[in-house]
Amino acid sequence: MMENSFIRILIFIAIFLGCLILGTLATALAALAWGLSVNDILGGMMGGDAGLLRVMALINHIFLFLLPPIVFALILRSRGWADYLGLRKPPVWWHVVLGIALLFIAYPIVQKSYEINNLIPLPDWAGQMENSTEEVLKEILTMNNLGTFILNVVIIGLLPGVAEEMTFRGVLQQESYSWVGRGGGAVWITAILFSLLHFQFEGFFPRIVLGALLGYAFLWTKNLWVPILMHFVNNATPVFGMYFFGDDMDTLDPSSAEPVTWWALMLSVIATFGIGYFLYLKTRQQDEPPSIA
Repeated sequence: MMENSFIRILIFIAIFLGCLILGTLATALAALAWGLSVNDILGGMMGGDAGLLRVMALINHIFLFLLPPIVFALILRSRGWADYLGLRKPPVWWHVVLGIALLFIAYPIVQKSYEINNLIPLPDWAGQMENSTEEVLKEILTMNNLGTFILNVVIIGLLPGVAEEMTFRGVLQQESYSWVGRGGGAVWITAILFSLLHFQFEGFFPRIVLGALLGYAFLWTKNLWVPILMHFVNNATPVFGMYFFGDDMDTLDPSSAEPVTWWALMLSVIATFGIGYFLYLKTRQQDEPPSIA
C-alpha cells in the first residue's frame, strides 16, 4: 500500500491535519497557562506579549512542520526514516558554502520578484493579515538580552530551517518525484506550496524563488542538511543584524530597499545560474560510477 504515491500523500495530509488539530489545542492551552481567558482565545486576542508569541511560534512549528514529516517517515521506512528524509549523512562542506553563497548572490533576483509582487494589489483581508504578521514579528524581534537573542535564533532560524525543510523538501518534494519526475518540476511545485503555506502574500513571489533555491540544492546534493543550513542562514541573518548592529524592522522591509538595477539583476542571474550549474555538474559526477577503462 505504501508503494502507491497517492496513498502516501493522503497519509501525509492526514498526519498533517492531525498535528494541526493537536497544535491548535497546545496553543490554546499555552495561552490559558499564560493567563488569557477563553474569550480572548476565541476572539483571537493573543498578541501583545512577546513571550507568549514566541511560545506560540515554537508550538506551531513543532506541530505543523516538525512532527508530520518525522511521523510520516517512521511509518514509511521505520528504522530508515533519516535516510528517507536525507538526514543520515553529514553534508559536504563545499556544498554548504556554495548553497549559502547562492542565497546572497540571488538577492537581486529575490528583491526584483518582491518589486513585481508589490505591483499586484492585495484584497483588504490579505493586507490585514500582512499587517498582523508584521506586528507579531516586531514583538518577537524585540531583544533586550542575550537569552532572548538565542531564543529568537532557535525560533526564527534553527527550528524553521529544520522543520520546514523536512516537510517541504524532505517529504513533499521527494513525493513529487513520483508524479513529475526527479527534476525541476518537483522543485517548483514544492516551492509554490512552500510560499502558499506561509500565508504572507506580499512575499509570495520572493518565497517561491527562495523555495526553488532550497529545492535545487536538495535535488542536486541529495542531502537535506544543505537546504537546512541555507534556510537557517536566511532566517537567522536579520536576527543577528538586529541584535548586534541595531537594525530595526524598517531596514528589514524589502519595500525600503532601493529598486534593483537591470545590470545588478543580470549579474545576479548569470552568477546564480553559473554556481548552480557548477554544483549540478559536481554532484552529478559523484553519482556516476567510475569508468572501468
